[in-house]
Amino acid sequence: MTPGDAERAVEHLVVVALSDESYPVRESALHAVLTASTHYELPYRVVEPLAVGADAFDPVLLDYVLGVLGSTHDQAVLPVAARFLQHPHPEVRREAADAVNEVRRSRETAQGEAVQ
Repeated sequence: MTPGDAERAVEHLVVVALSDESYPVRESALHAVLTASTHYELPYRVVEPLAVGADAFDPVLLDYVLGVLGSTHDQAVLPVAARFLQHPHPEVRREAADAVNEVRRSRETAQGEAVQ
């Protein structure tokens, strides 16, 4: 699959994840998006609707969302993930911290490469 094909597929999966479909369908869509994010570096714009709708997800689904957002390495993720650092569920707090750390590490790596 080309990166463009993956982005189009993920766009459709994001729509399903945000839909009124059943919980298992939405969870499957988010799982697929998270899996895609391990094989392709998805641009933030493709998954941004998840960031916009993040507050509506329950903790299990929010774990997926934060994982996907962090994998974009986009600075726009930081304020979204930071909102969940004080979440009542420890798994969500951990996933939010992981997302923040992943974005920051990516920025530091990019800055280090730019210096060299």
